[in-house]
Amino acid sequence: MLEAARKIDERPIFDMLVESEPHFGIGCIDGSPKVLLASDFNLEQTREKLNTNIRALETFYANPICHNPSNWYALPIAKDCKLKYVLFQNDSNSESRKDFNAIYRQHKALSRRLAKLDPNYVKCENLLASHKNVRCENNKPVIEE
Repeated sequence: MLEAARKIDERPIFDMLVESEPHFGIGCIDGSPKVLLASDFNLEQTREKLNTNIRALETFYANPICHNPSNWYALPIAKDCKLKYVLFQNDSNSESRKDFNAIYRQHKALSRRLAKLDPNYVKCENLLASHKNVRCENNKPVIEE
């Protein structure tokens, strides 16, 4: 089904059927080294990491050049309990795609963690995203409103 969907819609698919939880480096838990997951963070740590993550997503394509809007996508994130979109370029640079995807997966894990720790955040995580198109304007990608 996934292959059939890819033939119909060329946009990237970030949600794989089986996907391991993203990691956040190595840290010490109770005096032992551990691969850190979002579930290892308390409320303050989760908020701090989520804010850092959002900045990374917003600035990943610092000086983007747009020649073909079909290479660009607007991906939804929750920021300050408002729906926001960040740019993603589906270009031939698979390393760039891989790096962006890792940050975006961390964002989703941190958002789920914050929703578990802060009942008020649940409404933020469940904001309904709509599809946004991207156009090229002065050789820069612009998310259409």
